[in-house]
Amino acid sequence: MARAEFIDSARVLVTDEKFGNASPDMTATRQHSHEILLPLVTQGSVPVVTGYSGASKTGLPTTLGRGGSDYSATILGAALGSDEVWIWTDVDGVLTADPRICPKARTLAEITFAEAIELAYYGAKVIHPKAVRPTMELGIPVWIKNSFRPELPGTKIASHAVSNSSPVKAITAVKQACLVALTTQRDVHFAEIFGRLFLRLGHDHTDVLFSTQSSSENSLGLVLRDSDTEHVMQIIQHLFRTELKHHVLAPPSVQRDIAAIVVLGESMRGQWGVLARLFSAVARLNVSVIAVAQGATELNICFAVPSARADEVLRAVHGEFFEHQHQESIEAAVTA
Repeated sequence: MARAEFIDSARVLVTDEKFGNASPDMTATRQHSHEILLPLVTQGSVPVVTGYSGASKTGLPTTLGRGGSDYSATILGAALGSDEVWIWTDVDGVLTADPRICPKARTLAEITFAEAIELAYYGAKVIHPKAVRPTMELGIPVWIKNSFRPELPGTKIASHAVSNSSPVKAITAVKQACLVALTTQRDVHFAEIFGRLFLRLGHDHTDVLFSTQSSSENSLGLVLRDSDTEHVMQIIQHLFRTELKHHVLAPPSVQRDIAAIVVLGESMRGQWGVLARLFSAVARLNVSVIAVAQGATELNICFAVPSARADEVLRAVHGEFFEHQHQESIEAAVTA
């Protein structure tokens, strides 16, 4: 049996000095990893490196922030040029939906890095988006596996993934969201005004789940996490105080108690009929769609519904793209 060797991450994982949310210095980390970790592996030892933390170039302790333990693994995996990185967690892998809402959710054999980032951004507890990037840049696959059931294969996250029978790979939701609407009331170039808003949101690292724009009405709708609402409203009031005072902009409106539903999959790209199937499933529930947007890469479709109906919508969409097709495949196999 190989001997384990404890290694303080401060010795190998070098970061900047953004304490609480540090980013790795990959050049220095690669050098330290090759000097400290590789000799241990060559000797037959297993280095066990503490997660979540590192140290600046001057030796000051730093932490990597949310998702920092997974981030540590992918940073070191990339620094060492590993063949694969395994993330041990408490789930069987990445599922098509939250099994607490959709009992027939299935574990996905493979997803792409882009799909994993999208799922994580919209709240699925898969892997933090930043933890994907070190391995994604080098094309190193990441496995999500269940530490309580190690015999299960888990889910492979890679540059390319095998396509499944459905164009949709997974669905998720942000249930506590709101819609902030901003409208110009005079003949002004609204792109300049809205550009200032997005610049400020980016500076403050405030996420926008998705946005909609109406050129004819010169209006912008931002679907945000509910926890960001007050901050964004303060930004609008401060940033556009002159425009609001002179009625260039109408007072912003806020619609709360909505949920952002996200349907994603790289196989949706170029596929006809996906939108029709999606919104037909929603329409059968008599649920009103408040706002909708599709990414330019066709990787995701986002839409907002009343939060009280979110679970119903998730089950209906999951049934449309996974359960019906799965049942049809079973019946076809039995007939054959």
